[in-house]
Amino acid sequence: ELRTDEQFEQITEPLLLTLLLLFDRRTSRAHMRPALALGRLSAPLVAPAGDASAYARARASRNLQLMLRSWTGLVLLAASGTLATVVSALGATGNAGLEMLIEIGASSLMLRESGSHDTSQKSA
Repeated sequence: ELRTDEQFEQITEPLLLTLLLLFDRRTSRAHMRPALALGRLSAPLVAPAGDASAYARARASRNLQLMLRSWTGLVLLAASGTLATVVSALGATGNAGLEMLIEIGASSLMLRESGSHDTSQKSA
């Protein structure tokens, strides 16, 4: 029986965090190619609009958000040129790409939406 990517969604985050941990260690990083791995993870975001499915682009966006929340991910994305490539590719696609960039940035910084402020803790 063939399984789809959606069935493996629960293990995506732990696998990505493990990959970042391996990239963080000098001994394991010596045997890996971070730029190649990061390029593959971000490929749906830099592909022409019709080449990647909406699911693949959303998954790549979530992966990028998770990587940007760690120092290792941020440094590797910047040093490999992957971050610049993604920003350029999404910026060139017009409003939809710019909205995705804003969503990635806001989610990476864990910013709240303007209407989601917690008002349950009022001063007495």
